[in-house]
Amino acid sequence: MEAEPGGAAQLVPDVPAGVGGELAADTEKSPPDLFGPFTISRLACSLNHSLAIAHLPPNRLSKGDNPRQLFGWGQNPHNVLGTGIHNTHHELPTRIASFAVHPCFAVACGTYHTMLLCKKETDIGGRVYAFGLGNKGRLGFRKRREQHPEGLGITGLWGVGDDKYFGGTRGYEGEAEPPWFTPKPVKVRFPEGVMVARISCGSDHTLAISDAGSLYVWGLGRWGALGTGDTEDEWAPVRIGVGEGAEWRWRRGKKVAVGGERVVHCAGGPKHSLCVTEAGGVFAWGTGDDFRLGMNNLRTYLLPQKLSNDVLKDRAIVYVACGEAHSVCIDRSGNVFTWGSGAYARLGHGDEDDGVYPRLVQELKGIQIVQVACGAFHTLALSRHGQVYAWGCGLGMGLLEECDTRKVILPKRVTSFAGPVAAIASGSYHSMAILLNTNDIVCWGAAGQYRLGQGDHLSYAYPRPLGELRGTGDVSEAAPYIDPNPPPFSLPGAEEAPAAEAPEGEGEAEGPAMEPLLKPKQKLLYLTAGDKHNAALTSDGKLFMWGGGKDAQMGLGPSIRQNFPEPFHLEIFSRPLVRVACGGSHTLAVSEAGDVYAWGSGREGQLGIGVIRDAWDPVLISGLKNAIDVAAGLDYSAAIIHGNPEELHAAAAPSQEGGPPQPQQPAAAAAAGESFASGGAEWRLSGDLYMWGSADSGKLDLGLGVSSGVVVLPQRVCVPAPVSSVALGLCHTLAVCPTGELYAWGGGWFGRLGIGEMTNAFTPVKVHIPLRVRIKAAHVGDFHSCALSTRGDLFVFGRDRWVCMTEHVLSPMVFRYIKGDAGEEAVFVGVAVYGEHTLAATQDGRLWGWGDNSKGQLGLGGRAPKFVSPPQCVKSLKEPIQEVVTGKKHSLAITRMGVVYVWGDPSDGRLGIGIERGKTVTSPLQLHETFETEAKEPSTSRRQKRNSTTSVSERMMARSSFVIVLLQGLKPDEQLAWEGLQKGDDSVTFVVLQRIVKNEAPATRQEQLCWYQEDLIRLYAAHLSTLFTLGEGEAPLTNLHNKIEFQLNRNLGLLKGCPEGDFQASRTTPQELIESFTCST
Repeated sequence: MEAEPGGAAQLVPDVPAGVGGELAADTEKSPPDLFGPFTISRLACSLNHSLAIAHLPPNRLSKGDNPRQLFGWGQNPHNVLGTGIHNTHHELPTRIASFAVHPCFAVACGTYHTMLLCKKETDIGGRVYAFGLGNKGRLGFRKRREQHPEGLGITGLWGVGDDKYFGGTRGYEGEAEPPWFTPKPVKVRFPEGVMVARISCGSDHTLAISDAGSLYVWGLGRWGALGTGDTEDEWAPVRIGVGEGAEWRWRRGKKVAVGGERVVHCAGGPKHSLCVTEAGGVFAWGTGDDFRLGMNNLRTYLLPQKLSNDVLKDRAIVYVACGEAHSVCIDRSGNVFTWGSGAYARLGHGDEDDGVYPRLVQELKGIQIVQVACGAFHTLALSRHGQVYAWGCGLGMGLLEECDTRKVILPKRVTSFAGPVAAIASGSYHSMAILLNTNDIVCWGAAGQYRLGQGDHLSYAYPRPLGELRGTGDVSEAAPYIDPNPPPFSLPGAEEAPAAEAPEGEGEAEGPAMEPLLKPKQKLLYLTAGDKHNAALTSDGKLFMWGGGKDAQMGLGPSIRQNFPEPFHLEIFSRPLVRVACGGSHTLAVSEAGDVYAWGSGREGQLGIGVIRDAWDPVLISGLKNAIDVAAGLDYSAAIIHGNPEELHAAAAPSQEGGPPQPQQPAAAAAAGESFASGGAEWRLSGDLYMWGSADSGKLDLGLGVSSGVVVLPQRVCVPAPVSSVALGLCHTLAVCPTGELYAWGGGWFGRLGIGEMTNAFTPVKVHIPLRVRIKAAHVGDFHSCALSTRGDLFVFGRDRWVCMTEHVLSPMVFRYIKGDAGEEAVFVGVAVYGEHTLAATQDGRLWGWGDNSKGQLGLGGRAPKFVSPPQCVKSLKEPIQEVVTGKKHSLAITRMGVVYVWGDPSDGRLGIGIERGKTVTSPLQLHETFETEAKEPSTSRRQKRNSTTSVSERMMARSSFVIVLLQGLKPDEQLAWEGLQKGDDSVTFVVLQRIVKNEAPATRQEQLCWYQEDLIRLYAAHLSTLFTLGEGEAPLTNLHNKIEFQLNRNLGLLKGCPEGDFQASRTTPQELIESFTCST
């Protein structure tokens, strides 16, 4: 039994033992379990390999096997997976046979070494086994025998790493000896009586907590991460003292730690370590680079130091985690604190500033967090209700697509799990989790080295189950503490803790944000305007619409042919939306899955559904997948479809650094990182361009043979490079490429194509931009065009008056009519063009307008002329403008504070201020709609309310459809719809059906079912292959058996005819019989 902290610990000789040895016999009675269920690590992620402890059913076990089995996958340098030195890698999860009969309890791994804790469920402590690279004490023992002179040979227990075969680490960290490892896992020897309860690994060192709460360390000491008071390597577990009463004493010529507080959790990083004591104190030691120790300095501490700043004062910490250069802890109330390097937004405070001391993550305040995990550039947090939150950068978050290197500056919920989560883990570039209801182990992140265990080299942006480990995740200890039903608002009964003082000027954010698309306090993400209707998209993917609806623009079914003078939530989509576009009388939307929906007028084929007809309900355009953006013109449409990421990145020019380099990705992917404002992100959101609808004047770019008529299905457009954005005018089109190039085609009247002449172009023609700048966005009207550069230059070309000139402008010209207060050139941040007018926002927050003002669409006031040239400032807007959009007779703008203003013609309800007709609004008027995400019924005008005897919900029931639905959680009108279907009445709207479909369990969604199908095919193929090979070994054995039997019978026949004196000489051994038969044949 281990001595209590403060007592003496007897050291024993360092004698490694093979994994075949039995577990130690029961020791004396241990103290009560000090450790929480979320400190058990059943998942382990490293740079290029992963491990998981799975609970297998009886039909997958052999006699004597323990249900808990260890699986590993990825690269196997130095036998880090423990599957044998001749296995260079494993593409799929592979059982590690050495531990088949042992009770695997927890696993942890560094870059090149792995630790496994084996113990019974009824025991508080157990034994630790090590395998992988042994240099610098990583395995907790020294090599005892000399290696074979040949690189891959083995004598006894030891092997020599071969750099060429294993991708070894010769010279790693300045090591003098060549890399060595154990062909089989070996038990780590602790002082007599010590039993281990928890383990954790840094990159090159290990920490272990005994059942009595003592902390042991071993491995590389170069960075001071061992906490032994020096930088020497430790080749055997050494106890270190933590907290009050801890001191070092010399015994038998060795330095021994005595005293100290009991440790309940620990974590190791590449160059530092953390631990938590029973009293709730946090201790840190190792290198202080990037402030990762939270000591408000960059010093290296060789002994554990308590974090005692005001933020953690009077807080009881229960959990810690270490990242590449940052640290995280959780207090007893579930509050999260981070500190260290703030690069890539990994701290979750809404910025990239380094955290010199622990700081409360305000965005998670009120959400009780029970577990955190740190990657190289991202952080994950698991709540008590099984919800995962992520922030930082990279695919390991589960929030962004493969080519998207934006930074998530505030915690955002990961919504792609097929149910609540019970455990999480993170490696440098990938993450893992165990689902509560299905016990599936899921993995996601950047591809490379088979670290994801999917059998391929593909990256997976969102959690995907491991087919070989479906239903085997072991969360028996944590499951009782996860409540899968979160409260609607805040967590009731959560323990209140003192609020951390925020730095000056810092406030609590209202919701998660992604840089740089949203500011922390914004809820409205995107605005778009058509001829008579508008749409707004919130940051959580909800769609609000208002304005003219008599041409099916609202998507509410044929029974609702009316205008909507106030915004309403169009709650008909089963998934959040990411893009929306309003055309002349139709609407397009893109879901987060990349599906494109269309509704509204289809008289020119602009819906892309294969027929010329209106669509009163949203219709899926089946020919478009993986869409990232859409655009809608007067009578035609376009969509950008994500192409091959490798091809896109290979063509990209390097730009400023802004995201972490993902392994196994093209070099350009690591280099691309500019913000959206500077144009670098277009490479991450670019692809092939598809167009459909009216082909007048060749605006669809389908060649000279298609310059009129209609195209009813999406057709790929032959633009010379991937497209990041597209603008659709009356009869011409502009496309922007990630390289900043601009292409134009369609009708060339008045020079609106910018190609130096007025002829039509039926294929894309490159527009030559002066000043050698990159174009980031283009906007087109009926007879003129505008292009905005990454540095804020505005270029115009087209009809004379429309661009404030006396003659038509045939090539792009810098627009110099707008000056700053000091006479300097204006820097433009946004442009909106429609018909014959233009609005432009400058960097100083002001809005300018010119062109047609007949309906007050420029917002210049009642005394402004009907046509404005040169530009005039919209002076009635007192708040800085962030974005502006415009329709034919009205305009909208969002301020930097998130307030929406509208002005122009109020007819058809297009202003959203509650009226359908009336006096023109010539100055910006604040739209009081808050765009809250609660579902609400579309509003109607007073006149419609007087003439209507039924509610909108009742009239929405007149649309025929059929669907199979899940019955859990249905609203009253959904229940009525289901009851009607049960009785044979299938009259129900698409709106209600979509709301019903939203109750579908995540596990039955299409992508989940596809993954399940792929896993089944792969598993059955492997089983069939094994069955087919069983007979290959039996045939030779049967043939040999027949030969032996034939020879024996022949010899016996010969012996019967021999004289007795010759009998002894005729006797032969079976081997001689076989050899004689072989020679005779």
